[in-house]
Amino acid sequence: ASLGPLRDGHMEVSLDLHGAGSDWRRWGLMGEVTLEHGVLATADTLGHELTDVSLRIKSVNRRIEIQQFAFRAGNSDVAAEGVITNWRGTPSIRLRIHSSQLDLGLLVPRREEHAAEAATDTREGRRRLPDVDVDLRVKYAFYKEFLLTDVTGRFVMKENVLQVERLSATTEEVRLDGHAL
Repeated sequence: ASLGPLRDGHMEVSLDLHGAGSDWRRWGLMGEVTLEHGVLATADTLGHELTDVSLRIKSVNRRIEIQQFAFRAGNSDVAAEGVITNWRGTPSIRLRIHSSQLDLGLLVPRREEHAAEAATDTREGRRRLPDVDVDLRVKYAFYKEFLLTDVTGRFVMKENVLQVERLSATTEEVRLDGHAL
């Protein structure tokens, strides 16, 4: 049995699924999933596999609490917690993400994947993306030889429009503050 990109780790699952009929989206779902020491095979899409993956989520019907999600990718570490509501429809995601060290190169789409996604969007029309609200805190963020410290910001995406609020960071010479739409 395949668990997608999960290659290693210790997983515990406890679910209570109840309902009637063939439309599972109307069924009740409660439970918890825990993953420790996970390895996700994401080198094809991200350029690095994710290691030291730990995840603890709790689901109550249409709400998922992300109590802990943490991983390493190359020299980067990321940890997050938050809530996903309406996960069976168009989700709304609220996250707090923090990192002591983040390679921003991991966030740059690979050229061939970006081209494939753009072609799909053109053929099928624009997809409705989930609403997202993220508070970000990164102690050291780097891209190649460029270093930013004390990066903070809030990223809000609503109706496929991304806003960057309260973005701030420091380089060796200057303090950066701003926002974007």
